[in-house]
Amino acid sequence: MNISNFYDSKYSFSYKNKIHVLSDEVIKARENEVYFFHKELKVYGFNIKDLSSDKPDFKTRNILINIAFFIKDNYDLFKFVEEQRNLPIRKLSFEVKESPLFVDRWQGYIISYLLIISNKRYHHLRNYLNVEENTFDEDSNYELKKDNIAGLNMFNTTNNSCVILTSYGVFLTIVPHTTYNVGEIVIGKLAKNFKFLIKAFFILILIGIISYSAYYYAFKAAKNIIVLDINTNISITVNKFNKVVDVSASSIKGKKLIKNTDNINLNSNVDEVLSSLLKTALQTKVIFDYDKVSIFVNKNPLDFDSLTETNNIVLDSHIDLRVNNNGQDYYLK
Repeated sequence: MNISNFYDSKYSFSYKNKIHVLSDEVIKARENEVYFFHKELKVYGFNIKDLSSDKPDFKTRNILINIAFFIKDNYDLFKFVEEQRNLPIRKLSFEVKESPLFVDRWQGYIISYLLIISNKRYHHLRNYLNVEENTFDEDSNYELKKDNIAGLNMFNTTNNSCVILTSYGVFLTIVPHTTYNVGEIVIGKLAKNFKFLIKAFFILILIGIISYSAYYYAFKAAKNIIVLDINTNISITVNKFNKVVDVSASSIKGKKLIKNTDNINLNSNVDEVLSSLLKTALQTKVIFDYDKVSIFVNKNPLDFDSLTETNNIVLDSHIDLRVNNNGQDYYLK
């Protein structure tokens, strides 16, 4: 297959039923081939278990098997791969008209296919693969419709699962219905992909972080910081919806006052919180009638004319209220 007709003479995986010999001699021969295939694949920096974690779709597998045949039939490329034990990503990408990222992502599959189709040692593995020329009428969702997945047992894992190579060219981790030896054709259900689960877990964490950040910005981020000086300093944080999101004090007296004050609920309005704090301060003798009380507002000015309850308490108790409203002085007596 030369460069000019790379896309004219295609090979394709087939889902058509294929008769497989099940004799003990063939199974033993397959077992030996799988053993050497493992060892040779590791020389190229890959292992079968890792290949099973990333499943190329039907169209992609057909591209990959054609790339493998292209390398096999190209003396210079094949020699490079044999000597360097890797693919010439950029050169191969240019010649097969696929992106370097595509070739790099699937080089484990390309090398696996190449080893199987080019090395006579893997005669039985090659025969197991169902590859035909110019087959384009296949149902590419075939494997998704099967409850029981069949394939050649390539590797037994430690958690009662095994990695198989299907006749349509995909490495999968399955849980077999019964115990099988390496080299036998096994049937089972697709195992959970833990790498996928880990990836999904981290995606959920990322979504959670983004959601919390958006929530924090919308509801917790401070629009105003109000400091109420009533013989102890109490800090009130207000969000952009003019709702109180935090009330705190550094002194024991301030903390006790906050604890004893009713109606200090998150998402209360500023007037409710200020009036409740002043009322409790008067009731507990923290301040007295005619005392001087100071309020400092930073970031954004506060509309004190809208603080009806607070103004009423100040007027009824004759409190000398002095406000620094973001640099502007405001007095209410």
